[in-house]
Formats: sequence, structure tokens, C-alpha cells
Amino acid sequence: MMIFLLIALALAAVMLAVLGRPLLKAGDDGAFDDAAPALAARLAAIKRDNAAGLISAEAAEEAQIEAKRSALSQRKEKPPVKAKRLRFAAIIYLALAPLIAGGVYFVVGAPGLINPPEAAPAQAAPDPNAIAAMNPEDRRAMIEQMVAGLAARLEQSPNDPAGWRMLANSQMVLGRAVESAESYRRLLAIDAGTAEDWRNFAGALAASDPQTRFPTDDEFLHALDEVDKRSPGDLMTLFYRGGVLRAKGDYAGALDKWKKLLAAMPENAPVRPSLASLIAETESLAKAPATPKSE
Repeated sequence: MMIFLLIALALAAVMLAVLGRPLLKAGDDGAFDDAAPALAARLAAIKRDNAAGLISAEAAEEAQIEAKRSALSQRKEKPPVKAKRLRFAAIIYLALAPLIAGGVYFVVGAPGLINPPEAAPAQAAPDPNAIAAMNPEDRRAMIEQMVAGLAARLEQSPNDPAGWRMLANSQMVLGRAVESAESYRRLLAIDAGTAEDWRNFAGALAASDPQTRFPTDDEFLHALDEVDKRSPGDLMTLFYRGGVLRAKGDYAGALDKWKKLLAAMPENAPVRPSLASLIAETESLAKAPATPKSE
């Protein structure tokens, strides 16, 4: 605030000096320069009279001296009182104008913006080691709070693909598959998405309905297509496409997909036993006699 006031006073002083100087100087010169044209005319007349022989050179010289003396005496006369008053009023206005403007600003303006309050320090990122040391309940509560804060921020600034990606992943970790799928929808509405984004979206859709082992809806199939475009031969899409075929009763097609997947898996893959069991189950269904349709 003090720096602002000093600068304002300095500017006011410069303005007063620049604009007031001509007014002050006018008391000596400006109001009496009207004598100059009359003097020039008188001197010219004297010169003409001398050239015409009406007066001698000596008389002409004396007349010129007298004319100049008369002009000087007029310049020393005091200016009219009215002119003095006007100049004085103008100088007073120049001096008071910055003070009046400053007063109005401090009454109806926003002087607080000159020295805005210091911003609160940014909250430090949580220490991963401290989070890991928490008991499960406290850790989950902290993560829930962070996720809620991120969700609130994204509602205010939704054009943030990285934010939606982080939120969707966090919601999936917390077991909120339905919310995670919605966050992926928001992400993929503003961003083309990576193969991982579409893969996670498909996983969230599949987990959103635990009663349906293998989704077959259009949104889920579209997600699988997008993964295939970005990562041909993706193992996850191979698994789910086998599941779609099984759900439709195409056991042979499902077995073909899953056996290819099993062959592509490492020997120590944790899901190999589950997939082998699923293949055996589907083979049994394929061998079972078809149930006749009721009339």
C-alpha cells in the first residue's frame, strides 16, 4: 500500500509541474504579448515616415526608442485581476485533483487489491510411506477423501482427461465399478483414449454387473473393438470375446478363443488355472445333448 501511495504522489507531482508551469509563466509573458504586434506596426510606420522624408533619421531613431520604451512599460503592468483568479483556480484544481480521485477510489474502489492476501500454501502431497503405515480403515478413509475432492474439482473443471483417468482408476481400486465406468465415459467423451483406457473401461463395465458373467451389450463390445484397434491381439479382449461367444451359445467359438489365450499365457500366469477350469466347463457344455425346445 505504501509503495502505491508514493507512486501516486510522484505522478501527481509530475502532472502538476508539467501542467502548472505554463499557468505560472503566463503571469509574466502570456497576458501581455499583445503589445508585440502594436510595437511592430509602430516601428514599421516610423520606418516608412523616414523613408518618405517626413521625419529625419535622428527623429526616426528617437521615435523607435520611445516606441520600445512604451512597449516595455506595458509588459511590466500587472495582469487583470480576472486572469489572475482563473490561473489561481486552475493551479488549485491541479493540486487537488489527484487527492480527490484517490479519495473516491478508496471509498468506492477496491484498494484491497493493491495488497491482496497471500495465497494459502499448497497442500503437500501425502507421503506414500505414511499412507502405507496406516491401518486399512484409516488408509481407505484417506483415499475416499482424496477421491471425493478430485471428483468435486472435476465437476468444476471437467475438461481434464488426466483427472478423469485418475478418478476412474481410483474408483475401481475402491471397488466402485459403476462410478469408475461413468468416469471413463467422461474421459472418453473428451479424449480418444489409449488402449489401457479402453481396456479398463471394459473391465469396469464387466464388473458393474456381477450377475452377468460375460457382458454382451453394445457399449461393452464397442470398448473391446477400441482396444483391438489400438492393441491387436490383446489378451483381455481375447478372453472377453470368448465369453461373449459362450453367452450366445457358441461353445466351439468360445473354446477356440480361450485355447489361443491359454497358449499365449506364461506358464506361471496366476489366471491359468481359472482359465483351464473355464475351458473344461465349456467343453462339458459343448458335449451335453441339446435341450429340446418346448412346444
